[in-house]
Amino acid sequence: MESLPGNKTRLDPGYISFLKMNTLFPKSAAAVCDIGSRRKENQDMALVGGQYIRDARLNFEECVVSYPFLAAVADGMGGHAAGEVASETALRGLERRIQEVAAHTWENEKVAVAALEQIFADLHAEMLQLSRGNPAMDKMGNTLTGVVIGAPGKMYSFHVGDTRLYLWHQDQLQLLTRDHSLKRETSRSFSSNFLVNAMGGGLENFYVDIQALAGKLEAGDMLLLSSDGLHDKIPHAELVAVLGQGGALPDKAEQLLQAALQSGGYDNISLILLAF
Repeated sequence: MESLPGNKTRLDPGYISFLKMNTLFPKSAAAVCDIGSRRKENQDMALVGGQYIRDARLNFEECVVSYPFLAAVADGMGGHAAGEVASETALRGLERRIQEVAAHTWENEKVAVAALEQIFADLHAEMLQLSRGNPAMDKMGNTLTGVVIGAPGKMYSFHVGDTRLYLWHQDQLQLLTRDHSLKRETSRSFSSNFLVNAMGGGLENFYVDIQALAGKLEAGDMLLLSSDGLHDKIPHAELVAVLGQGGALPDKAEQLLQAALQSGGYDNISLILLAF
């Protein structure tokens, strides 16, 4: 029998498991982007499989397998001008640049990570340039978290700010990102989640967290992407309760939205659920 990765053979159940694990693609997806109860405008935006939403809901009952696949949540920086412009500029610029990445780039983790880092550096510079000399866009910026599947088995997450990525795996919910806030970065007791990193926002220093997700997910898992309007208002235990119950993915997304609204809905609320 033919030798394969990890000393497996084509008839070895272990290889079949290896193959399934490394070719996972979302089976379905649901997204919500809501203005919330208190804000006058929605500075959030979500992107799933080439479709953008703001003040809307999106449901893919069955995702079409196509590479690269991109899902992301962007949150325009609160209190800054043109946050809605920032979030849309970031997502559209990201999708355009991802589509331009050569297919072979995704096969090598170091090369893929370097390509993503350059994309985000370019987007950050573009955001700064747009805001300079334009009072209406002064210090505009956004946070952004998402995943890209560049090729079969080649999945990467990217993260800037305090939007988040969670993994639902074997009835447990794991936070895969860390907030780029003063509280989290310094491990000190600050009452505020003041951001220390964002795209644009007048910040010259910038960084992006990127990690390879291949091997972390299995069939039956879910990914949750969210803006702080969701996860700052819903306790971890309640997130677990909603994700762990039965029902369709859009129903889970709607329950999470309603829970955030019932908790005050002080901020814009965005989330994406990807079921594998």
